[in-house]
Amino acid sequence: MGGAFSYASFSRANGRAGGWGVGQKAGDITQEELAELVSFVPTSLNNGTAIPDFPSAQQRAELVRRTAVFALTPEAEKWVTMVSVPAGLDATGRGGNVFTYTSISRTGTPPAPATVLFSPDIPAPFSIYEVDKVQIPVKISARGPLHSDVLLEEFLDGEFRRPEKLPAPFKAVTPNPNPTFNRALVTAMATVLNSRNGLVILVAPANQAALWIAATAREVGEDGFGFSTFEKAAAINEFPLSTSTMLVVPPSEKQRLKETAIPGNPVVFALDEALPDISAYEASVAEEADDEIRETQPNRAEQRAGTEPASEMSTAASDKPEQRAALNFEDSWGKEPAGFGASIADSSPFAVSGDVPANIPPDPLERPAPSTAQDNPFATPPKAAPEPAVETAPATVGQQPQPAVVPGGNASVPGLSAEEWQKLKEFDPRWWIEHLDTHRGRSIQLAYLDKNSLGEGLDKLLMSAIVASWVFYFPRDFNLLAEDALRPWEDRELEHIAHLTAMHFAGTFVPEHCERYATGRVGMLLDRTTQLLAERSARAQQQPDPSHFAQHTAWQHRGAAPGGLGEHGRNTGFHGR
Repeated sequence: MGGAFSYASFSRANGRAGGWGVGQKAGDITQEELAELVSFVPTSLNNGTAIPDFPSAQQRAELVRRTAVFALTPEAEKWVTMVSVPAGLDATGRGGNVFTYTSISRTGTPPAPATVLFSPDIPAPFSIYEVDKVQIPVKISARGPLHSDVLLEEFLDGEFRRPEKLPAPFKAVTPNPNPTFNRALVTAMATVLNSRNGLVILVAPANQAALWIAATAREVGEDGFGFSTFEKAAAINEFPLSTSTMLVVPPSEKQRLKETAIPGNPVVFALDEALPDISAYEASVAEEADDEIRETQPNRAEQRAGTEPASEMSTAASDKPEQRAALNFEDSWGKEPAGFGASIADSSPFAVSGDVPANIPPDPLERPAPSTAQDNPFATPPKAAPEPAVETAPATVGQQPQPAVVPGGNASVPGLSAEEWQKLKEFDPRWWIEHLDTHRGRSIQLAYLDKNSLGEGLDKLLMSAIVASWVFYFPRDFNLLAEDALRPWEDRELEHIAHLTAMHFAGTFVPEHCERYATGRVGMLLDRTTQLLAERSARAQQQPDPSHFAQHTAWQHRGAAPGGLGEHGRNTGFHGR
């Protein structure tokens, strides 16, 4: 039981709107799952390496590839595999297209890294022609090259003895030359991952990430774990943490990683640093092992309770079966070097009060008292605010990582309220369109939130709600502020946000009731979003149902010029800056 879908910037064809969106669906995947997972799809994949317009087969094999495995709930009954690759130019001739294949399994067990990493079942198209034509499998079955013990052992030994036989994605890999450190690193990371909710962050070159994850997975055993082969520091807080999780961050992000507050008690490893102290995790693993013994053998547990030294328990818990039998090179990665990839506050400060004329919006940047909701990590906490001189840093030798305090909004903008945070996590488009219409100006304030604090995924989801409210209502007074709020967003990101808005808000409000006077870049974005909303509504043959909404919301009865295009005129599409 499972399903899959693809996501990229596609050409306009066969009733499908051009631009970012879902391309193909396969198997058993619900609309609710699709809507949830789309917010996790990356639309930018850049490791600093220039991508040729016409790369060779070897160059394509060495392009950065993000493979992420995660569960969306603590119960981990469903596991998601999301593989993203650069796809070159899109249909408009702009670079930066990213193709993502996503599959869902409902077995309750995470897929083995050796299976999903560079599996030949996973398509890796390049160019808009391949992206438009690609066919996706329902599930991933064929193993990738990292099932080979020979390949992993040579990597840990610090030398590939037959580099000409390497699989294409690893031909440019230069292993760390210290085999003692390499094996100690893998053992240490496995120890952390074997503890409950262990979180490992490894700073390593992107082309080594899959090798480190596969090597660590051998030590972790059958339980498996969530992982990602390529994460930026700013997006780590957005990654769904599984029962245990391993994230690989490129060396270029090392300094940003030190400056980023990361919840979840992470342990940070780096190839150019000594191993951090993990003795606490070794004791934890031993205790968990002892707990399991006590549950299965209560009588024996009563006899041993409080008598066994911790060191002995640790030794017993860390004992592993004998190493694998002698390796046979003929049954290894050397046989098929190129086999990978497919060809192709309850009240808002912006609410209109009784003594303020309705046609004059309040100051959108007037700061209210910050929210203190405990379930909102982006709200300002009520006490124990960190001292300015204290810097959150990753774990170092002799120091265990501590839970970090996540700051609220920046100096000018309050963070999300508890209700806003809840409606964002469990996204409710009808609630958002009502909320941002009732509390006018709040949309501008939310647009100014530091997107790095939300991370990739939720930041775009929140922005889609903001854009929907702007399509519906946007006074002239908002232009300069909105233009400035859009400045940090790249054009391709705004295109993605427009598609997210159309996906979630089609049929939520009546376009004829819209009232907006946007100009410039904001106007182009809203025109493009309006176009996508109309196309999606037409395809779905949906009619808006005002009965779903409260009877006295202002937007139901607002009269506006036909078409709702305001001063910007016709839907000309979003063309960027």
